[in-house]
Amino acid sequence: MEKILFELSHKDRVRILKHLEKGPSRLTQISNSLKINNVEASRHLSRLSDVDMVTKTTENEYALTNMSHLIMMLYHRMQFVVDNREFFISHDITAYPMIVDNIDALSKAEMLTGFFEVVSLIKDVSVEAEEYLYVFSPSPMKDVAPINVEKAKKGVEVRIIYGTGSAIPPEYEGTEIKVRFNDNLKCAMKMNEKRGGMAFPLNDGTMDFTTVCTGGDGQLLSYLKNNFEKHWKESKP
Repeated sequence: MEKILFELSHKDRVRILKHLEKGPSRLTQISNSLKINNVEASRHLSRLSDVDMVTKTTENEYALTNMSHLIMMLYHRMQFVVDNREFFISHDITAYPMIVDNIDALSKAEMLTGFFEVVSLIKDVSVEAEEYLYVFSPSPMKDVAPINVEKAKKGVEVRIIYGTGSAIPPEYEGTEIKVRFNDNLKCAMKMNEKRGGMAFPLNDGTMDFTTVCTGGDGQLLSYLKNNFEKHWKESKP
């Protein structure tokens, strides 16, 4: 492990691995792409070969090994965490263990910052819903209640999970909106069939609605939906 991490500590070796993720390449193709000379490229490739991250094909091309493909997948996940280090340092991600197993899906999101920007997103996700609207939050977001009611009237499936003890907005009475309660909500999530977002608590436990992970990537939406269904099953009417 230490040897592989050491080889990954050099930016040119990482650049070579990223280049080879696109497919096998000859030495000159690699050196030209990275704008380094053949001697340097050969030296880096030799070091990567020594730790079984690169192999040479019968066509005299260099390629990633199967192990290297897996390592690069993990590398990109780590890169997402490092690129957003301030967020991950200031937020209690341990409050939501599922994130570790789904960091790849979360890496498809973008970080939306600003209280008013987040409030606008919360409203827009309700407005844009045409098939379904799924929400879980420790407390109700009352400003969007009328919009959610209108969506339910138009046949949109609206399901919401609140923290135990929360009061259901009176607008929901007599509607098709389904509400459940959960006493272990440590994050907040809202999504429709097109896009969604997720908020996490700060280190002091308070929910942070000034920075959220949001996007419409299929992998991210699948993660958010599975996340919601898990909470729905664990919640009570």
